[in-house]
Amino acid sequence: MAHGVLGAREIIETVDFLAAKLNTIGALVDPDRAAADKPRINWQNFRTAAERFEMPERFREELACMLRGIEQALPAQADRTLKATGQPITLADLAALQSCDVLELMRCSQFSVWGDLTADGQVLVGRNWDYPPVFSSTTYCVFAVEPSEPELSPTLDAMWFGMLGTGMAALNRHGVYLAANDGGVHRTMLAVEHPVPAALVSRMLVETLTPENAAETLQTGLTDRVALALIFHLVVPASSPGQTTRAYACEYAPWPDGARNLLREPSPRYGDSLVCTNHFEVEGIRPTGNTAERYTLLFNNILDHRRQHEKIDFEAARKMLDAVGRRSPLNTTQYSAVAWPAERKLQIAVSPKTGKSATAEPYVLFEWDEIFGLK
Repeated sequence: MAHGVLGAREIIETVDFLAAKLNTIGALVDPDRAAADKPRINWQNFRTAAERFEMPERFREELACMLRGIEQALPAQADRTLKATGQPITLADLAALQSCDVLELMRCSQFSVWGDLTADGQVLVGRNWDYPPVFSSTTYCVFAVEPSEPELSPTLDAMWFGMLGTGMAALNRHGVYLAANDGGVHRTMLAVEHPVPAALVSRMLVETLTPENAAETLQTGLTDRVALALIFHLVVPASSPGQTTRAYACEYAPWPDGARNLLREPSPRYGDSLVCTNHFEVEGIRPTGNTAERYTLLFNNILDHRRQHEKIDFEAARKMLDAVGRRSPLNTTQYSAVAWPAERKLQIAVSPKTGKSATAEPYVLFEWDEIFGLK
């Protein structure tokens, strides 16, 4: 409810911007060429498609409270009216915002390095969140969430006002890091009978991951819940001098004949590093196109640092992320982050407008103890 009261206008802007973008995209589609079973994209169709997702009770309750908060903050109906629909914002609008999985457009880049590649041996993560510009450039938001249930971990992440899930670069109290990229395989949604929005599954998972159970819990928690092909980058930092960092790319796809759910670990050839873009690797699929270009750029940069005995620090990570940043009107790096999971801190940059990569903007530091110390 506090989210709705304090961020009422920003939540409305997030939803209205997305709705207007989808209505515009739909207007550009030739209806005579559209498949009969695939209607034009618009906000109404998107809301209908989102209804197929199951919303766990905890999130249904939270959205209902968010709507009440919006109505409390903006009692005049005109102030809650979406320009894209001409109607006051509804629970269906808020639920659809949680279900942007339907769009299958998260073309992102990530890497993690540790050991000899970093100054203190602890893991550093680089993350670009690339997406067509269907989200507002004015309602970015960092979320520090502390569940009331004692068994669930607090989390720190960044998305947009009105969103409940995680997906950019989530950290929990143990320093476990989780974020997903599009897996590059589409039209698999019907393989899961009762799918839950992936961003909400990610939130539920990162709230329960511990250093002891992280990989197993991630694999178990995805099956029969997530309807899209995704690559989850999971990092478990070393918590003591005697331990080692563990990093995984969980390659997940809900095939009709059984889910693909495989862990890729760092290759001995490349040492203490892992790279994820938008293709599966475990079974030797050869990447092509831009996903291969970004993957190669990141790995070559890591290898250059290793050969030259140079450490990868924030500035080196920022340059690597900038090299793979997206600047197209059709796909922009909207978020970029450098994370230090063991220290539970993030440096985050955002895109100021379509076609401008976040990697060229100032990065702002967010530290766990400082953020949670504000309450």
